[in-house]
Amino acid sequence: MSEVAKIDSFPEHEDLNKPSASICDHDGDYDDDLNLEAKQKKSGRNKNSKTMENRFSEGWLEVKRKCVAKALAARFDNSPVGGKKRDYTSSVLWNIKYLSSFKWVHLMEQLQYERTISSHRMNAEIAQVKRIAAHFEEQVEKGKYLKKLEEKTLKAGGHWEKYQRDIEQRMVIKSKRKRIKSKQRNSAAKDDHLLEMIFGN
Repeated sequence: MSEVAKIDSFPEHEDLNKPSASICDHDGDYDDDLNLEAKQKKSGRNKNSKTMENRFSEGWLEVKRKCVAKALAARFDNSPVGGKKRDYTSSVLWNIKYLSSFKWVHLMEQLQYERTISSHRMNAEIAQVKRIAAHFEEQVEKGKYLKKLEEKTLKAGGHWEKYQRDIEQRMVIKSKRKRIKSKQRNSAAKDDHLLEMIFGN
């Protein structure tokens, strides 16, 4: 089974095949061991952010042999990405770690699980939004119907009694304020009594 090397931070707008291609350019011995189809996981950060640390995502490289994976991580970790000097990534340092006892199949299973959870969460949110929209539309239609019915009744000389919903006011805040004022008065009375005992009348 193949080994996995994790790239903790890599520019989101770059192709994750580039690190493996760059590594192969340094040493042709890695050509047969690297899977150029590196996988990428979005960081979820703002891609339009101007700060450097917010424009990176993480990815993984599949390596056939353990010794090559370890050598790759040891050689390129904390070394400059390189490339053209005008590229903002040229001075960025690689952050590559060898994942011991972690196989490519484990990564695929984890990514599939995360995609499934994300899909379920999105479907639940969409369903909730649809329910809210349907309820709002129902209330709007109900309001229009009652408005037309009111106009029709008044036009016919009838009486239309508008319904005013009673809202019960909560007394929690008021009661809390009363308790605070009572405590303040008691505290002030105790202070006055103490001063009277010390200094006399």
